[in-house]
Amino acid sequence: MKKNYYLLIALFIIGEATHSQNLILNGSFETNTASGNTLGISTGWDAVVSNSFEIDGGEMDLITVNNCGNASDGNWYVTCSNQSSLWPYMAFSFKLSTTLTMGVQYTLTFDKRFCGPNSSPIDIGVSNDSTLTGTFVHTFAAPIVNTWATETYIFQAPLAAKYLTVNVGVTGSTGTVGLDKFSLTAVGVGINENDFAETTIFPNPSNGVVTISLPISITKSQVEIINVLGEIVFISTINNNQSTIDLSIQTPGIYFYKIINERAILKQGKMCIE
Repeated sequence: MKKNYYLLIALFIIGEATHSQNLILNGSFETNTASGNTLGISTGWDAVVSNSFEIDGGEMDLITVNNCGNASDGNWYVTCSNQSSLWPYMAFSFKLSTTLTMGVQYTLTFDKRFCGPNSSPIDIGVSNDSTLTGTFVHTFAAPIVNTWATETYIFQAPLAAKYLTVNVGVTGSTGTVGLDKFSLTAVGVGINENDFAETTIFPNPSNGVVTISLPISITKSQVEIINVLGEIVFISTINNNQSTIDLSIQTPGIYFYKIINERAILKQGKMCIE
């Protein structure tokens, strides 16, 4: 009996570790062969950065520090820079430590920044070919400030993919897009589609006083309110299935919200304070 008990405990720990493990190999670009800033890599990206592969011949820069700043995580990050009359872009893939399970939900997070005018989106996909962008799962807006801002998105894997793909361009005469700290984790056990669907925040638009409603199965979570500069302007723990928060002291405008359980992001989106 005791043996079976310890076996169950071990399986639980293994399961928890699997769901919290970053499936992206070298998501912060720390494993590489560069000795300093390496600009305009159009071929052989995988020879410079471990477990990352070039797609369609875009140009990428591997950066330690430049006029735009330091890495978000560790010592290295990548940029795409408009340094010629051509419309530059970078497209690359990350090798995953395990194949995605079709239909399972995954949480993607990464950091972005810009240094100069830019309006190009960042496309994220999944693929079974390291040199193809594959199936897109989400498009993120271009970074708007020269400071690292974190993006998070939960998606359902459309296929059993081996690679996460990234595609970004730079429009205009100048501009640099920086990316760092990619993480992909399976959504935790105990969170199902009904939990996501039943999590609501209303009214929207509002005068700043909003209600957050959680499913009965969720007993505790956290809400974060983020302004357009990527700054967290409000954060609070929610202990009830329905709670009211007061944001009326905030400047009217567009904000972003995230409602986070200990296992997953339950809901995220835009909200307007009038």
